[in-house]
Amino acid sequence: MIIYLFDEIDIVRRIRRWAAIAFIATLVAACFSIILIGLDAKAVQDGHDLSNINQIVNGSSYFQPKFRILSAQLAFACLVFLFCLVFITLYILVFVTTPKVRRPYQPGVLPPLRY
Repeated sequence: MIIYLFDEIDIVRRIRRWAAIAFIATLVAACFSIILIGLDAKAVQDGHDLSNINQIVNGSSYFQPKFRILSAQLAFACLVFLFCLVFITLYILVFVTTPKVRRPYQPGVLPPLRY
C-alpha cells in the first residue's frame, strides 16, 4: 500500500514534467502562429490588391486560387492560435488549483504515519 503511494507520487511528478514541456511547446506554437498570422495577413492583403488591379487591367482572375489558399491558411493559423490560448489557460488554471507534492521522494525512507 505504501509503495503504491510512493509510485503514485513519482507518476505525478512525471506528469507535471511532461505537462510543463507541453506548456512550453504550446507557447512556442503560439509565437509561430502569431508570426504566420502576420505573414498571411500581409500576403492576403497584397494578393487581394493585385487581384483587383489584374481584374481591372486584363479582366482575368489569375491570383484567385492563391488568394483562397492563403485565406484558408490564415483562418487555420487563427484557429491554431485560439487552441494554444485555450491550452495555456487550462494549464494555468490547473497549475494554480492543484496541490503540489511537497515532500521529495526518497527510496527506502517512509514518511511518518498519521492515524
